[in-house]
Amino acid sequence: MLETLFSTVPCESQIHLFGLVHLLVITRSIISAFLIIKYKKESILLEKLSTLIILGMQLILYGWYYFSPEKFIIMALPLYTCRLVLYLYIGGIFFKNKFCLKLATYWGFFGGIAGLLFPVIFDYPFPHVLQITTFMLHTYIFLMSTNYLFVKKIGMNKEDTMMCCKCTVSFLIFTTVFNIILGSNYMSTLGTTIQLSNFIFKVPTSLCFITVTVGYLIAIFIQHKIVEKYTNN
Repeated sequence: MLETLFSTVPCESQIHLFGLVHLLVITRSIISAFLIIKYKKESILLEKLSTLIILGMQLILYGWYYFSPEKFIIMALPLYTCRLVLYLYIGGIFFKNKFCLKLATYWGFFGGIAGLLFPVIFDYPFPHVLQITTFMLHTYIFLMSTNYLFVKKIGMNKEDTMMCCKCTVSFLIFTTVFNIILGSNYMSTLGTTIQLSNFIFKVPTSLCFITVTVGYLIAIFIQHKIVEKYTNN
């Protein structure tokens, strides 16, 4: 079991996009989100515990990347919004930073949905630490964001939304510069992921940054309007 979990030998993936395992993860996440919204149970202890568990999994993942043949700098840095959401929730939950909570929630909700629908299916045996942490992280940020949006109704005023948009654009610019320097592709600002190109479309390289940026800003704006209407009802 441990040999499979921490294998460093690539092989053809035993799980597939929209295969049985993937569909089970999506179904479980949808049911969990529905139950969160329906019963509206708040538990700061559960929030802290789940956050620490996911943090522990990420640290294990970073350790695997460091000792594996994969390129640590190109693959393991927290330069995806989904990874950053975890650290933002740490800042919000443990250090009471409200804007961290808001930014984490707005990045995490649509980021969690996108990550659950189109996760990277790594070419390693199942179950592997790469696959487990991917599913766990996106499930966590989706459910945590669902809790803060629809149960705690954290909301976001116009000033918050503008700041969120500025943070998003700044982060994507920084990430793109980093990608150009190191030849990485964090946030897919230099190339469309295989998952999206196979199921939707492939964006020309010259338009990737603009497409990702516009997509994020539209998602933030839509979320703001929906949550604003929901909160006021």
